Amino acid sequence: MDESLNQLKKRLPALIMLAATLFVWPAIDPCRPAGQPLLDHPQLVAADFVHGDCSATNGIIRINQHAAGDHPEVIFDLGNVSRYEIIRLSGCLQADPVPDIHAGHTVSLRLDQRLADGQLLRGSWHRMSAVGTLERSFFIQDYMLENDAVATQVVLSRHGSVGSAAFDSIQAVPVVRSGFYPWVRWSFILTWCLLGIFYYRICRLHERPLRYLILLNALVILVGVMLPTRWFQYGPGFLRWFSQLEMQTSPAVSPAYELVAAGLGSGLLDHFEYIIGRSTGHFLFFGSLAFLTFLSGALECREYRFYPRAGLDILLFGAVTESLQYFAVERTVDIQDMLCNTYGMLVALLLFILLRKIWSSLKWEQAGSINLD
Repeated sequence: MDESLNQLKKRLPALIMLAATLFVWPAIDPCRPAGQPLLDHPQLVAADFVHGDCSATNGIIRINQHAAGDHPEVIFDLGNVSRYEIIRLSGCLQADPVPDIHAGHTVSLRLDQRLADGQLLRGSWHRMSAVGTLERSFFIQDYMLENDAVATQVVLSRHGSVGSAAFDSIQAVPVVRSGFYPWVRWSFILTWCLLGIFYYRICRLHERPLRYLILLNALVILVGVMLPTRWFQYGPGFLRWFSQLEMQTSPAVSPAYELVAAGLGSGLLDHFEYIIGRSTGHFLFFGSLAFLTFLSGALECREYRFYPRAGLDILLFGAVTESLQYFAVERTVDIQDMLCNTYGMLVALLLFILLRKIWSSLKWEQAGSINLD
C-alpha cells in the first residue's frame, strides 16, 4: 500500500498539470471581440453564391449531394476585412453516416481568403471517413488573415460520397489577441519544461541501459507533435513522408473540434484499421518507445510489476505529449491519437512477452543439453 502511494505521489505533479492542460487551458479564450459580427445566423436567401441542391428550413441550411462528382456549396461574402487580424468562425454541423470506411465525404465550414494576386487561400476542411453517424457538432476556429487579403468568404460545402450535410448557427466575428494570453501560455510551457527535467531524474532515465535509444525515441515523438502542420505538408521530403502517417486537419490559429466518429459500431477490425491507419506514426513510435522501455527493464532484471507500471507511464507520456499540442501552431489535441498510443503500447507489450518466453525456452533447452552432456 505504501509503495502504491509512493508511486502515485511521484506521478501526481504530472497528473495535475495534465488535468489543467486538458480542462483549464481550453477554457481560456486567447482572443476578445474586435467588432460586430460580420455574419450572424445567415439565411440561405442572403447567400452570395449557391451551387447545387441547397435548401433551408427553420434556419438550417441543408446541402444535398446526388452524385460523387457533384460539389454543392453555399458562399457568404464578408467583403474587405483588411482592418482585422483574426476572424472567428463558428457554427453547428451535421452529416449523413458514412456507409463504407474507405469512401468517406468532406464537410466544410471554412473561411477562404482572396489575396491581392488573385490566389484563393482555402481554409481547413474536415473529412468524415469512419463508419457511423456524425451527430450535430459545434465547430469553432480562428483564422489569421493574410496581410495581402483583399476579400474573405464563408463557405459551406460537401463532396465525396452521396448524401447531405446540415449547417446552422453560423457566425463570423472579428477578434484580436488578448494581452494576457502569451503570459499564461508561456507559464504553462515553462511548467511542462521544468516537469520534464524533474521526471528525467525521478525516472532514472540517465541510468537506463537503453537510455540513448529511449531518449531519441521520446525526442522524435516530441518534435513530431510540436511541429506546425504546414512544415509536414510543405517542408523537406522526410517531413512530407511523416505527414502521410499523420492524417490531420490544419487549423489556422486555434484548434477545431474533431468531427470524425470512430466508435466500435462499424466492427472491431474496421475500428483498428481506421485508428491505426490515420495515426500510424503514433502507433509505431509509441510502440517502439514501450518496447525499448520493457527491454531496458529486462536488462535491469526488474520485477514483473515494473512492466504494467511502465506501460501506464508510456500512456501518461502519450497524454502529456498530445496535450502539448494546445501550445503548438496549427496542431489539435485528438483523443484518437491517444487511443492509437495505447494500441501501440499494448502490441509492444505482447511482442515483448512473446520474445521473452521464446528466449526463456531457448535458455532452458540450452541448460538441459549442457546437463545431458
